[in-house]
Amino acid sequence: MPLLLDRTLGESIMIGDDIRIELIGVRGNRIRLCFHAPAHIRIDRLEVYERKQMERDHAATRTGQDISIQEARDLALDTMDKADQRRDDYREADATRSKENENAV
Repeated sequence: MPLLLDRTLGESIMIGDDIRIELIGVRGNRIRLCFHAPAHIRIDRLEVYERKQMERDHAATRTGQDISIQEARDLALDTMDKADQRRDDYREADATRSKENENAV
C-alpha cells in the first residue's frame, strides 16, 4: 500500500537511516526533489529505470543467457550513449538547416 505524505518547501522525507528526499522547489505543476543517498544506491527517474530494465532484458535475450548486472548496465549505457549521440546529431542538423533557411531569406 502506498504511503502518501504532504510536504512543504524545504521539508524532507527519510527512507531508512540513509536516504533523505528533500522538496527544494515548486514551479507550477512541477516539483524539484533533492536526493541524499549513499553512492551505492542507484536513483533513476522511472522512465530511465524502465529503459535500463528493457535493455537488460533485451541483452539477455540477445545473448541467450543470463548476463551479470554490470554487463547489462554496460550494454544499456552504450545503447543510451548511442541514442543521446543520435539525438544530438539530429538537433545539430536541425539547427544547421534553420540557420541555412534564415540565411537564404
